[in-house]
Amino acid sequence: MRIAHLGHAELRTPKLEESVQFFKNVLGLEETERTGQSVYMRAWGDWEHHTLILTAADRPGLEHVGWRVGAPEDVEAFAKEIEARGEKVTRVEAGTEKGQGDAIRFTYPGGQTMELYYDVEKFPHQYVEQRCHKNTHMAPGRSRLSLT
Repeated sequence: MRIAHLGHAELRTPKLEESVQFFKNVLGLEETERTGQSVYMRAWGDWEHHTLILTAADRPGLEHVGWRVGAPEDVEAFAKEIEARGEKVTRVEAGTEKGQGDAIRFTYPGGQTMELYYDVEKFPHQYVEQRCHKNTHMAPGRSRLSLT
């Protein structure tokens, strides 16, 4: 049972469109999908469907932080571990959050909601074919064989 990496965060915002424009035009995220009152965005190097969810709300705040686990069975294994410690675990069906499979949510002792998931839609990135490794920088217009 292991955590693979920090996957995404969902932020509540009373200024949805202004927030989308900020993350798009200032920080460079791209919009991947809109559904209901939520806008899904991803960072340039992220291969997952989204890095950030902005959701319209009356007050700003953190809705949840999503962590990708190392294997599909880890989701349920963590659920059992957390429940054994007396914490409430909520199961989230695949598709409830766009681009994501089954997940669990719980509140850790610090008070924020955490989410654990494994299955996630991989976003088609225009440079994926050109990059040998995820952490290898690839500028637009360069092939993977370029050394400079």
